[in-house]
Amino acid sequence: MGPGTNTMSEPTVDATRDGTRLPNLPQSQRHRVLADKRRRVLLAELEEHTDPVSLDALTSAIVARERDDGGQSRSDRVRISLHHVHFPLLDELGIVDYDHENNVIEPQRAAIDGLTD
Repeated sequence: MGPGTNTMSEPTVDATRDGTRLPNLPQSQRHRVLADKRRRVLLAELEEHTDPVSLDALTSAIVARERDDGGQSRSDRVRISLHHVHFPLLDELGIVDYDHENNVIEPQRAAIDGLTD
């Protein structure tokens, strides 16, 4: 494939009415994001944030939510999975901007709203 050609697994970007950039995820990528329970919990938590949020704050929130669901999560395991699995995928797809050096996550509001509507 030549430059500028998208495959089914690569997100494209559309502009919304207010000029924000919204990733236009293929259905398979949308399912991939939403298939994991922890990512669904994470997206629900990110809906409540408009400003960048720290990895530690999100880890605590996820642990609390998962405990409410009857799980017995440990924050170190949650933090590791967020850092190594979930945020890299969400960053790659344009759903969050993840600064892994400073452990700060900036939700991309339009993308999160598009997934959770």
